[in-house]
Amino acid sequence: MRPVFALLLATLLVAPTACKNDDNPTPSKDANADAARDAPAGSDAKGADGVGAGDLSGEGGVCANVQCPAATCQIDPASQTCSSTRYDCSQASGKCEAIPYSIALSCVEDASAKRCSQSRGLCPPDKSCTAKSETYSDAYCDQATGLCKPITPKTCTVDCDCDQGQLCHFGSCLTGFLPVYCCTKSGCEKNKRCTDSSGKASACPGSNPCVFAAGTCVLQGDPCPIGYSKSSSVKCGDALPVDCCTPNSP
Repeated sequence: MRPVFALLLATLLVAPTACKNDDNPTPSKDANADAARDAPAGSDAKGADGVGAGDLSGEGGVCANVQCPAATCQIDPASQTCSSTRYDCSQASGKCEAIPYSIALSCVEDASAKRCSQSRGLCPPDKSCTAKSETYSDAYCDQATGLCKPITPKTCTVDCDCDQGQLCHFGSCLTGFLPVYCCTKSGCEKNKRCTDSSGKASACPGSNPCVFAAGTCVLQGDPCPIGYSKSSSVKCGDALPVDCCTPNSP
């Protein structure tokens, strides 16, 4: 009996060995990575250790792999308006959205400088409408059409057919170095020569008698211009000591 008792005692004194539960293994870092990789993009799937997989949609978000149609562009032959539609991917929906717009033919006039600026839309290949501006000299803006048009000289017979200050030269109104006055239009300066509506020479309203007589006033003691002589009967009417020089008789 002594040997059996000794064997039993030895067995009871041996320290118990920890059991390993193969049904619930400790998660590894590789398992977490696999769970994150296999989770759908944007899902809340957890890794084996409870770590969220996160949004794995990649750089560019929902529009990363979206290919939108090319822009369209056309010009209306009648109005010359350029109409275009551009397509952009919406980050909210991940779908292509149409963005229409147009550029109408238009012009702006600078009357004082006789310049006209015109803007129109052009259709480059496979692109949307682009604006092009041009400036023209001696032009005006036709508001009805939006086009810049050249200023054509007025036709005339006498100076009074033209704007005040212009002269009539071979049937066209021109602007010379010195203003030419029409006696019956506003802006005719006092003591300046002018022509009336029939083309007859005269002087602007309010002029002195010398100017009305087609003469010119000079300071006393100064000679008259060539072709003129001093008149004792026609006065300049000014307070200054001046003489009236009238044209010599042919």
